[in-house]
Amino acid sequence: MAALVLAATLGPALLLTILRITTPDFSWAVMLTGFAPYAVIPYAIAALVLLGVLLRSRRGSGRAVWAVALAMVSTLLLTHLWWAREPYVSAAHAANSDAVTVMTANLLMGRADPGTVMAAVRKHGVDVLVLQEIDTQALDGLRSAGLRKVFPYRAGRSGAQSVGTMTFSRYPLIDEHPIDIPLGDTKPRVRVPGRPFTLVAVHPVRPHLRHAGQWLADHTTILRAVTAISGPVVLAGDLNATRDHEPIRDLQDAGLTDSVVSARAGFQPTWPSGDTWAVGGIHPPALLQIDHVMVSVQWSASSSLTVPILGSDHRAVVATLIPR
Repeated sequence: MAALVLAATLGPALLLTILRITTPDFSWAVMLTGFAPYAVIPYAIAALVLLGVLLRSRRGSGRAVWAVALAMVSTLLLTHLWWAREPYVSAAHAANSDAVTVMTANLLMGRADPGTVMAAVRKHGVDVLVLQEIDTQALDGLRSAGLRKVFPYRAGRSGAQSVGTMTFSRYPLIDEHPIDIPLGDTKPRVRVPGRPFTLVAVHPVRPHLRHAGQWLADHTTILRAVTAISGPVVLAGDLNATRDHEPIRDLQDAGLTDSVVSARAGFQPTWPSGDTWAVGGIHPPALLQIDHVMVSVQWSASSSLTVPILGSDHRAVVATLIPR
């Protein structure tokens, strides 16, 4: 029985560890890599089983083998806990009067309820709103829900289906430049009085089927766009990647910090979410954090939370940012 449990737990766990370390670029492996944090569950089960076997075993070479196996599995468990530590141990920051609140939301090809989006905007006092998968119909619905009254400035463009990334702001948006990836991303400069920053509004393609190569190319383009910017940067959007994927780690190496890490907000998954997913009539919880707000060293986050959006398969991210 112990051997069966060990096989059932260590097989998937080791696969996730290998994927996390090797960062492959083919579709199924990229998608599975996002689940790397969940390897702690099978590793913990395997460690308990090995501990039980060790306690019951007699002295001798067999006991030594079980002890070594337990040490190895425990090391792998601790490794995954170490990888996941940042949103829990980073220093938190207090909000102040200079705070800017940024919200990013994927509208699921324009199907999200505009009233829910605007309700979240008003509730959280959003200053800059970044929307992905916004089509003309969704834009019209948001306008009817009061978009223009809250945000006098806009950048980007609407599109069809998953194409279309737009930014709406209480502050002037100037010097808008496109980012050359298929889903219409931009990087306008947000003229917040006394603390302007460049906003990188992004939505790389999903890493599935034939799109895995394009997913990697999109992230390479995004990284190049970020590193070319001088001055403060805020990146927001559906990145179709978690902090366990290499492209997010590359952005971190380039000086960006995820808002959940900066705010010490813990695990904040954003996908899948809402009433658009069901298994046997049951709506599963969000499992992966693929939507992000990331900031350069000139900014930190005092809070970062997720908000359900009716009609979308993503939870929105709302981050309150403060200048350092």
